Amino acid sequence: MTKAAHPAVIYVIGADGDIITRGSLPPSSTQHWRIRLKAKVVAAVESGLITREEACERYRMSVEEYFEWRRRVERSGLARWVTRHAKPGGRSDTA
Repeated sequence: MTKAAHPAVIYVIGADGDIITRGSLPPSSTQHWRIRLKAKVVAAVESGLITREEACERYRMSVEEYFEWRRRVERSGLARWVTRHAKPGGRSDTA
């Protein structure tokens, strides 16, 4: 049985109300990783905006390091976000 395709994620609203898109993610050259920047990356991955593999490659980290980021974000209370999906016909919907 094949997995049903989900509509593409167009943006995520982070816990602090910021709109997160692929273009608004921290640059790959970021050196000072504050918890809010990590939370943006984690929200992007967990919502499907980017894959975990893409995040690990972009930010040069291991899968284990990503999971550590996720644990820290969860403990910080910033692990809340709203995902906006593209709908057929160009409309969007929250999930």
